Amino acid sequence: MITFDQVTVHYDDTGEPVLTDVDLTVDEGELCLVVGHTGVGKSTLLGTVNGLVPHFTGGTLYGTVTVDGRDTATHPPRELADVVGVVGQDPLDQFVTDSVEEELAYAMEQLAIPPETMRKRVEETLDLLGLADLRHRAPHELSGGQQQRVAIGSVLTAHPRILVLDEPTSAPPVVELGRYAHWSPLPLSVRDARRAAAPLRTRLAGVPVPPARPVPAGADRLLEARGVSVRYRGQVLPAVREVALTLRGGETCALMGRNGSGKSSLLWALQGSGTRTAGTVRVTPWAEEKAGTGARDPGTISPTAARRLVGLVPQTPTDLLYLESVKQELDQADAESALDGGLSARAILDRLAPGIGDATHPRDLSEGQKLSLVLAIQLSTAPSVVLLDEPTRGLDYRAKAQLTRILDDLAAEGRAADGPAAEVVVSSPVFAPQIAKVLAPPVMRAEANREVQPRAKPKPGP
Repeated sequence: MITFDQVTVHYDDTGEPVLTDVDLTVDEGELCLVVGHTGVGKSTLLGTVNGLVPHFTGGTLYGTVTVDGRDTATHPPRELADVVGVVGQDPLDQFVTDSVEEELAYAMEQLAIPPETMRKRVEETLDLLGLADLRHRAPHELSGGQQQRVAIGSVLTAHPRILVLDEPTSAPPVVELGRYAHWSPLPLSVRDARRAAAPLRTRLAGVPVPPARPVPAGADRLLEARGVSVRYRGQVLPAVREVALTLRGGETCALMGRNGSGKSSLLWALQGSGTRTAGTVRVTPWAEEKAGTGARDPGTISPTAARRLVGLVPQTPTDLLYLESVKQELDQADAESALDGGLSARAILDRLAPGIGDATHPRDLSEGQKLSLVLAIQLSTAPSVVLLDEPTRGLDYRAKAQLTRILDDLAAEGRAADGPAAEVVVSSPVFAPQIAKVLAPPVMRAEANREVQPRAKPKPGP
């Protein structure tokens, strides 16, 4: 179905090829994962399947990519649309209509599918993905998770023979566990991993769940919110209703809920840039708390000053990128932070995603690299409170580990961060991480790896 024969892709403005001599065959009915660190060329590889590379992206493709018997070098994306369906990293980039219902029908309209068939497929997809209640909503008004479901649905309705998903989720943690435990074949789902994990669960039966980091005694209240409500124009029900919370220095807090439950709306209201129709938010500047400086409302001060109080990394990182190069973004962040002795934005970026050049335009980065850049910009200000909205989407596990260390450092310094809290997460079968589901009773991945590593070194993998 898909064949790569000595495929190399070289963009004009890069010194080295993004892909070199790739040979690959994917048969009909096969599930294939493309796994690698952020920025290694995964999106470029996937883009060659439907001809986006090089017909849309530019650059030069050497070798041959054949899809269902068609050479992508001579068939642009429009001539492959009946065979290949692609869901990109950012759902907003592919929306072209004004409602969910119209978006699901758009691809079928381009393929001249009969109206009665279109109607049947739209209804089936609305039910399959739980979108029926959103059918008349505009895609740009939805939450990030809802947008992703709409993007997937808009591709499924065309019934493509090949489905290409660029960063629909990370490579599963169960694969990492399987390598440590020398399971063969490697599991790709929780169900597969649980079948192989019975002996390991027995060995880990006495391993306790690690306690959460205790909040230091006498820790100052860095953020206090009371009665925070958010209601958007035209919506009957509020997105956020009378939320009260307190974050203390050194505390981490997990904010969980289903898609569209108001998580992002709450975070933006706390940061000060978003809509807040009722309630109060008071944040104490971390650098000045010992001096007794009074708390401030981030919604009533300048954006630069608000960033030093509350740093927010949004679901769509490009919302915060507006300059012409990575260097300009990093320099601007350092100029606004003006902190002595702290990490520069470049130092943070190199820890998260090393190898990004200064001259690179932010819009040319992969989604994982864009997220890493925005994380570096926001964390460079060393704010009192750090709010992360879907912070790991698009990051590989090396970058996730670095992000965890950075957040641990911030909490250890006495700031507050919205992030993972072990006993809250593992207590819910819905929100529990994959490793906890595989090794239940709950055991976190770090403890599992420490138990397995001395007996079996990880095998090299793809």
